[in-house]
Amino acid sequence: SVGSSGSRSGPAMVSKRQGPLAGYRVVELGNFIAGPFCATSLAYFGADVIKIESPGRGDPIRYWRSLCDDGQSPWSRSLLRNKR
Repeated sequence: SVGSSGSRSGPAMVSKRQGPLAGYRVVELGNFIAGPFCATSLAYFGADVIKIESPGRGDPIRYWRSLCDDGQSPWSRSLLRNKR
């Protein structure tokens, strides 16, 4: 989308990341805990992480264990953040 100032914004545009891994792009293909944990750690250090999930329900971590009111697992909030 184009904002009022004419600049582009939204998921297609990645904010300028900082950290020792800034400028690196990581494609995460893992499921459940180990893969998402490692990719989240790389994102903390500035890598641009792109998460690829299975069609349908996506990564099983999204609905593993008890769910919050919005239907997301608390695990997914911590392991799937900082990714596209």
